[in-house]
Amino acid sequence: MTNKVNLINCFKKTKDIYVDRFWDLIPFFILISSISVLIQVLFFTCLQFIINDLRASSKLSELINLVNTGEITRSYNLIVQDPNVVLVTSVFILLSFLILLISISALYPGLIYMVGGLVNNRDKTLYYGLKGIRKNFWNILKLNVFLSLFTGFLFFISIFSLNLSLLFRVFISLVNLLVLILAYVFIFLFSYETIVLNKLNLLEGLHKSFNYARKNFIVTISYIIVSILIFILSAIISTVFSSTISSGVLNLLQIFIVLPFLSISKVLIYLAAENEIKTQETYLDFKSIIKKILKNTKKTLLFSKRHIQFVLISFLPLIAGILYGLNQKEWFKEINLPLGEIAQLNFLDFINITLHNWIVAFRTAFSGIFLGIPPIGSLFYNGYIIGLARLLTEDLRTLLLGILPHGVIELPALAIAGAIGIKIGIDSIKLITKKITLKKFSSNLKKYLKIITGLLPLFILAGFIEIFITPLFMSL
Repeated sequence: MTNKVNLINCFKKTKDIYVDRFWDLIPFFILISSISVLIQVLFFTCLQFIINDLRASSKLSELINLVNTGEITRSYNLIVQDPNVVLVTSVFILLSFLILLISISALYPGLIYMVGGLVNNRDKTLYYGLKGIRKNFWNILKLNVFLSLFTGFLFFISIFSLNLSLLFRVFISLVNLLVLILAYVFIFLFSYETIVLNKLNLLEGLHKSFNYARKNFIVTISYIIVSILIFILSAIISTVFSSTISSGVLNLLQIFIVLPFLSISKVLIYLAAENEIKTQETYLDFKSIIKKILKNTKKTLLFSKRHIQFVLISFLPLIAGILYGLNQKEWFKEINLPLGEIAQLNFLDFINITLHNWIVAFRTAFSGIFLGIPPIGSLFYNGYIIGLARLLTEDLRTLLLGILPHGVIELPALAIAGAIGIKIGIDSIKLITKKITLKKFSSNLKKYLKIITGLLPLFILAGFIEIFITPLFMSL
């Protein structure tokens, strides 16, 4: 039996489920976002290989001079002529692609599986979603590989057409774009849901996704239009407020609102064709949210006291990064980076910096699921930036006045996030070696999420000092 899909009901149900099971659903979106930390660490590592290679071949100074004089084309030609640089860059692109492919293939089916379970049983938890990863990883990995090969095939057709006339190039590009859009809408869009929720293989899932999109064409197009409008709105906000709230606020909206809304509602839209979606009124109690954050802050401080050894260990890569940054004096000072004057900061900058640091803490901690390596790399990178900042600042007093007032709060908060990341990494290793159960792992993950949430008051205090107090010290 096929029901008529009510898009508004699906959106209402999305809000109901998300508000009701927030602590069980949000880890998936933070984990997806934390993939960027692993890729950033990989990028930083590859960049250092490239810099060291250019230094060894005496090309680094020439490259810096070309960049400083604005000769971008000659800079590019100098880089691509070095086989080691090309090799390292290729390895970075390949590894980044594999990381995204494997991570999304693991996390996204777990989310779909959990939302599907919550439609009929509101008691499903994060543990239920993580079980869905085990059951559906390989089938979704096959789907993502197939989708990547299909997209790559169309891309290479466009590349090979570059030797043709302009008219043929435009024609082939338009045909490829049309094929990609039609394939996504009618074949791939709901294939994740069909494979996970109907327990189908790749070909069966693609066929069922096609049938669903064909029978529910208006709803499918409506969902795509809503998604596009949301991304356009995000782009407009990013453009209008590019100098103030773009980073922190937009990252927060992306992780906690946009991605959950689009992902959960898509599962419900698919299920609504065969199941009646009943809604119930749920409300956000902001007073309760503030109380929970303050309560979680106590848990954060208790965690740092009980696991002080992990917090102290987190300072080691930070210190190592500072020392490594200071060691780059030979080449870094050749880059003409103007320091500029102290900027006039305002309340929107305070919001941006506070939320940005909070999101960084979330990503740093939850990137620990990759065996605990990314949090260490992230802390090292932050220390490296501080070391480079020292090279740009002739006066040590100015640097200390610019970092210490808010740094005495912000850096320990980031160290706590790093400590949680290490703990999650240890739990991941224990899970792989079967020393803890999946249920215990999911329980710990929710506990760590609440601890990270409790860092917000610390980042608010650090942000306030950085925006309103630090400039006063630096102007003395």
